[in-house]
Amino acid sequence: MNQTCRVALAFILAMLVSGVQAGERFIPAGKPVSNEWVSLAAPPFLGRIACSGDGRSVLAVSRYGTVYHSRNEGRAWTMVKAFGSAMDVALSYNGQKLIVVTADGLYQSRNGGLTWRKNPMSGVEGQIMGWSRVRCSADGNTIVASSGSRMAISTDAGISWINGFPVGAGAVDVSADGKTIVALAYGFIYVSHDSGATWEDQAVMPPTTWFPDVTISGDGQTIIVLRAPFSESLNSSPVPGLSDGVYTSVDFGATWQPKFLPGVFWSRVVCSADASTLVAIPVYFFLTPFFMSRDGGESWQPQTQLVNGWLDAACSADGKVVYALDLSGLYVNRSK
Repeated sequence: MNQTCRVALAFILAMLVSGVQAGERFIPAGKPVSNEWVSLAAPPFLGRIACSGDGRSVLAVSRYGTVYHSRNEGRAWTMVKAFGSAMDVALSYNGQKLIVVTADGLYQSRNGGLTWRKNPMSGVEGQIMGWSRVRCSADGNTIVASSGSRMAISTDAGISWINGFPVGAGAVDVSADGKTIVALAYGFIYVSHDSGATWEDQAVMPPTTWFPDVTISGDGQTIIVLRAPFSESLNSSPVPGLSDGVYTSVDFGATWQPKFLPGVFWSRVVCSADASTLVAIPVYFFLTPFFMSRDGGESWQPQTQLVNGWLDAACSADGKVVYALDLSGLYVNRSK
């Protein structure tokens, strides 16, 4: 079964699980869905999103691999390229450097999406295929791409690359200056303070722990991870994407403190540059609201009454623009 068929099947199954027909629950563009959230006229079937530091530029990939770009906070969109197997996206603070990882490589635009090229990934060429995650620094020069088996890092906007980590990572994030990189791999938290040249094992949780996602502050000092226990019912195997809480470090990973996160299981987490605004996205098939914190995770509030199956979120550096993506559409919060 090819990638397109698998994605299409996953979407159909998601709709069946949610008990709705395709086309239901779609909200007209511009219609408020709560006191703070407004629906956007976004392209259909989006699966991943990212935004620039000011929140104006939004890059999104559909669940069929097509990449779209908006330069005005999601009010209008253009299809920049039909990659066919795109998995994740990232962009610089000013929205000029755009990055897309796919099943067959990494693609870049250095002019806001006007032109694209496939990066040959000099230094790791031919070694890694099937990228699933990508993150970049504020200037777009430090790029971290990860797969289940490998990680590649560039500190010169993609001109040259190094093998960043020998075992790959399920989730990664990078600070605004590109110095601090956090990688979650096989139940461990790894932190680098020198753009991936060396790594420290910061796993202070119980050994039966799985980390679905990570986000870090702009200065790299605050690290927030979603934590999930291993499932004994599955012979001590982790359940990918399921989380029972948030753990935060405010000293580059040296010490960790649990933060209460209400609700069910969680799959994605994003934060503002100062880590005061946090957005936690539940696993989509639980059909529950997502939560947001404006005080660094000390308290959490459910967002909107929509329970369409949440997929992803993005946040501007100052936390004033927040995007949330579900199975039926894209929403924005400009209330802060």
